[in-house]
Amino acid sequence: MKEKVANEIIQIAIYMNEEDRGKKILTIVLNLAHDDTDEENRIVAVELLSKLANTFGRDLCEQFAAFEFLSLGYDMSQKVRKEIIKNLPEVSGVVSIEFFKDRLLPFFMKFKIF
Repeated sequence: MKEKVANEIIQIAIYMNEEDRGKKILTIVLNLAHDDTDEENRIVAVELLSKLANTFGRDLCEQFAAFEFLSLGYDMSQKVRKEIIKNLPEVSGVVSIEFFKDRLLPFFMKFKIF
């Protein structure tokens, strides 16, 4: 059910303007990402941030999505951390090269995944 709702959110976001995407869609996704009681909500949030990265654009990704990835990289759940690693390329492809080199790459090098 959550996957179906996530797919609907992705479809809706495409037709929204940038401001509404940030205020409405991103708010929903961030609430899921911050749900400490439900691992599945955090996983869905990671997937949404990844799939919506291009739709959100560079600014929203650098201001919100990438920092959620960094935060969830410390999640207690191995499943959430694994989802972060799996979805890193999508967000990395949207942020600037400088942001990637300065923020994302050093963090994920700790995991020796590259």
